[in-house]
Amino acid sequence: MKYSDIGLLQMDAKIITTSSFPVDKKYYIYDFIDEITRIVFGYVYDSLGTNNTINAAQRAMKDFGELGTTIKRLRTDNAPEFTTTNWSNKKSYKVKERSFTTFLSKNGIVHETTPIRSPQSNGKIEQFHRHYTKLFYFKYKKLN
Repeated sequence: MKYSDIGLLQMDAKIITTSSFPVDKKYYIYDFIDEITRIVFGYVYDSLGTNNTINAAQRAMKDFGELGTTIKRLRTDNAPEFTTTNWSNKKSYKVKERSFTTFLSKNGIVHETTPIRSPQSNGKIEQFHRHYTKLFYFKYKKLN
């Protein structure tokens, strides 16, 4: 089996704020990390939301596809842009399908969500986000 046959990626959004980075306003980066190769693609948007989430997934499908990896499973947390979680009581929850999950299904991708309050289930992308400031050098230049 080749690693490209596995096709499991972790996805999450990272908020880039003016207090933490040299940027002019708040930005959001949707990052995708391949569980095997640890290759990461990130896509910057000025807001969170289902449309941007779907667009980022489309871009990731193209970019990972160019590397020979077909995304077969995508694991996210339970953020509103990925899924809607309804608490029925303190011990259980019910997930409603969102247009993001529908988009993935139509493209042959299984949408996995992590258990509530268990960021370790998406540990590779969470660790990547924890070290953002150490991994990148940010230089902001305002365009006229």
